[in-house]
Amino acid sequence: DLLRACLDDHNPQVRRRAAVALARGGDPRGFRDCVEALQDNELLLDALDALGTLGNRDAVDAIAVRSVGLLRPLVIKAAAGRALTRLGDPRGVEVLRQVLTAWRSDARSFAVEIVGELGLRALVPVLARLVHSPRGTDPTTLAKALAVLSQSDSDARTALFELRDQDAQTAEIVKNALAEVLNGE
Repeated sequence: DLLRACLDDHNPQVRRRAAVALARGGDPRGFRDCVEALQDNELLLDALDALGTLGNRDAVDAIAVRSVGLLRPLVIKAAAGRALTRLGDPRGVEVLRQVLTAWRSDARSFAVEIVGELGLRALVPVLARLVHSPRGTDPTTLAKALAVLSQSDSDARTALFELRDQDAQTAEIVKNALAEVLNGE
């Protein structure tokens, strides 16, 4: 109730923070303020997550704007790709593909995690390439994503077993990731 009351505050910062908090909980009442929060660098990541959670496709264009730009931080692009994908916009998968294949690797593991979380089978070939050329990807994150995807994708299963064959430490990571997935964790 307190957060809902903040939606009427005269201060746009208060309204935006309340809208993002409500949206993360599935409450769409502050949708417009949540979209406006995309302009606030402090709230941007939370707003992207919240808008992806709400499921309101009216936000896709505002989110897509955050996914482009040569100097845009890759973590922002990955979060925008996640939100777009959650909203059913095909640009989301392409944005995630760009992050996964970017020269910079600073958000690659985050993008790999998103691929696993959302079960994006279309990106399995990109993850399979990362098995042989990880380029800054955390092996545990890669193993977990492939383990999740391997339940429904034979190429992910093949990539997972190729990852397992690299060395003893990676084999242990794959074994643990498979155990987590099989145990539903």
